[in-house]
Formats: sequence, structure tokens, C-alpha cells
Amino acid sequence: MLGRLRMSLEECENAYLKLSEQISQPRHSRFSIFRATTFLRADGKFDAAILEEVIKETLAENDFPEDVL
Repeated sequence: MLGRLRMSLEECENAYLKLSEQISQPRHSRFSIFRATTFLRADGKFDAAILEEVIKETLAENDFPEDVL
């Protein structure tokens, strides 16, 4: 964000905090039956689509096109 998007330190910090809050939400609750199936299929603990969405939102908030990266 600092180099490629030329964002200030404060903008980077705010974007990172927002990003980390949204992407670190697990897909299922701790006691969900779906957790076992997710584990067996090796799908991962977190959803990559959420990360992609948050990155696109960050780019849009800073007036960059989605394909700038």
C-alpha cells in the first residue's frame, strides 16, 4: 500500500485494521458440524473471497481502479 498505492502511513494503518477485522472472521462457528467437512476438504479456515472484496473496497475508497495491482 505504501509503495504501490502511494498511501500515507495513517491510510495504510486504517486500511490494514479494517482488512484484518473483516478477513479474520472464521467461516463457521467453533461448534459447527460444517467445520469437520471444511477440514476434510482442506478448504481453509478463512474465505479468500472476503479478502478480495476488502482489497477492492480499499482500492475504490482511494480512487484506484480495481485492476491497478
